[in-house]
Amino acid sequence: MSIPGAVGSYQEPANPFNAEYPYNHALESESGHVLELDDTPGSERIHIMHKSGTFIEIHPDGTVVRRSSGDVIEISGGNTVSFSSGNHVVSSAGDSEHNTSGAFNLKAGAGVTFNVTGNASIIASGS
Repeated sequence: MSIPGAVGSYQEPANPFNAEYPYNHALESESGHVLELDDTPGSERIHIMHKSGTFIEIHPDGTVVRRSSGDVIEISGGNTVSFSSGNHVVSSAGDSEHNTSGAFNLKAGAGVTFNVTGNASIIASGS
C-alpha cells in the first residue's frame, strides 16, 4: 500500500511471512481472528489479526505495522510522547486538526515551510 507523504511517498513494508513447520504457531478462532507466533529462524514475527482484516504485525527486524480497516482511537489518561530517531511523516487524505487547551509550541531546527493551495489565515485574540 502506497502512503502519500509530505516529502515523497512511502510504502507499507512487505509482509515478511516465511513460516516453516514446526516453527509457526497459529491459532484461529471460530469467527476468523488470528494469533500467530512465528519462530522460523531468520523470519521470526508476531501477527495479530481481527477478522475484519485489521492487524498488528511485528517483523523480524522489529518493525511494527498496524493497519486498521476502520477508525483508530487512542485515549490516554496521562501524557503521550511520540519520538522518532528518523523522519516523522503525518499524512491525511481528509482534513487535519490539532486542538489543545494549553499552549501550542512549534520548534524547528532547520526552518519551516508552509505550502497552502487555498486560503490561509492566522486569527489571534492576544498579541
